[in-house]
Amino acid sequence: MLKILLKRQFSEIFKGFYYNAKTNSTRSKKSSVLFVVLFVLLLTVFVGGMFAMIAVAMCKPLFEANFGWLYFAFFSVLAFLFGLFGSVFNTYSSLYLSKDNDLILSLPIPVNTVILSRLLSVYLMGALYSLLVLIPALIVCLFTIGFSAQIFFGSLLLTILVTFLVMEASCFLGFVVAAISAKIKNKSFVTVFISLLVFAGYYMLCFFAQDLITEFIENISEYGVVIKDNFYPVYLLGRIGEGDIVSSLVYVGITASLLVVLWLCLSRTFLKIATSKGKSPTAKINGKKIKQKSLFSSLVNKEFSYFLSNPQYILNCGFGILFCIIAGIFILFSGNTLVQSLQSQGLDTGFLCVSVFILLSVLGMTTDIVVPSVSLEGKTLWQLKSLPVETGKILKAKILVQFLLSSISMFFVSVCAVIIFRIGIAESVAILGFPFIYSYFFAEYGMFLGIKRANLNWSNEVIVIKQSMAVFLYIISGFGYAVFLSTFCFGFGIILPYIIPVYAVLVITLCLAILVSQWVKSKGITLFNEL
Repeated sequence: MLKILLKRQFSEIFKGFYYNAKTNSTRSKKSSVLFVVLFVLLLTVFVGGMFAMIAVAMCKPLFEANFGWLYFAFFSVLAFLFGLFGSVFNTYSSLYLSKDNDLILSLPIPVNTVILSRLLSVYLMGALYSLLVLIPALIVCLFTIGFSAQIFFGSLLLTILVTFLVMEASCFLGFVVAAISAKIKNKSFVTVFISLLVFAGYYMLCFFAQDLITEFIENISEYGVVIKDNFYPVYLLGRIGEGDIVSSLVYVGITASLLVVLWLCLSRTFLKIATSKGKSPTAKINGKKIKQKSLFSSLVNKEFSYFLSNPQYILNCGFGILFCIIAGIFILFSGNTLVQSLQSQGLDTGFLCVSVFILLSVLGMTTDIVVPSVSLEGKTLWQLKSLPVETGKILKAKILVQFLLSSISMFFVSVCAVIIFRIGIAESVAILGFPFIYSYFFAEYGMFLGIKRANLNWSNEVIVIKQSMAVFLYIISGFGYAVFLSTFCFGFGIILPYIIPVYAVLVITLCLAILVSQWVKSKGITLFNEL
């Protein structure tokens, strides 16, 4: 029974290799093998290769300075964090709050067997991520300093211990996440917030990695003493890699003790969390009168509610809003330096205005909320079409959501640019007006693509949010618009003042927006009614 449960667990995790959610059918054997090969290459070449390059840069200097333990400690901690990140969300979803809890627990299967199968699944997923860090580091070590039985067996034991520590920490954090999740009514903002923190941490690590490694190598002795004096458990962990018996016995005892505690806790809390239904919303009577809303306002509220309640929708189609906020803050703090640099090169404010246009167009194309909005209705589209409301208002409500969110976030960047750059009135008016004209055009154009490339027969909403042809064409068109804008303005800027092509772009964009809007109001409504 344990083998069957494990097989089912991994079939769910790696379902994408043999099942095509887009066509709702099983992939061919060749296609499945190709996906597996690509996945393995991605992990080994790109992820494992990245850690191998870090190991190459650190191994020789650390061992030559007699700080081999620091090398093993560094990669052990890195593997622990990487494994924890890779498995904690799997722990949350598969160990505690799996969607099939009711079905599995209703079968004549001992609860301990269910716990063990899911615990092994968590262990193997965490080990997969941890080994992507440890194996390249150990291979580089053996090739750099030569083979040593003491280091080989010590590093092997270290690898096993780290994978078990990852599992134990993942289960603990998964328990915390599951317990909190069961009491939270709306989880979408928590998911988005955590995802943004992960993205920010990843890009910061990539950006500062080289400087951090260089700083670390240049001050090996200082960091080694600090770690040994203040983080003694980390020092002992590194000593395991060098084959130290005392450190190995200490960590084996700690790991085994934590494993026993983990099993006892799971045995007592698993059923309670697994059968929890979460916090149900309760209606409160406050005696206040509810103001009646118009049909159009209700449609707009519906679109906003769906967008704000779907983390995948927010992260993939509303990321440009965050980019605009970051860009505006960056201009406020670093814009003066940019202005001085351009002025030193003899460039006028019209050139600066074109640069802001290009920045806004690149930022704006990453907001594509309206594109998948029709497809996301899926098989329930008939409910929306059956409402006593004009089709034009349904489409207008979807368009308005993107227009408002995109234009307001882009307008924030424009205001920051006008304040910091201190340009002329004509340029300021163009910069402040561009977000609304651009957002109007691309909101209408997004609806055009969404209707023409509508896909209502999807099995997973991620398909229409991330993988649809409409979204792809929208992003490509956004790039094309940015290229056209820069070519047109800089090209005519050679023979004319920049402000002339700038306003010409505004007029052209507005005319295109009106043309697309007319199509949506006529043929778009007809095609929508035929869906």
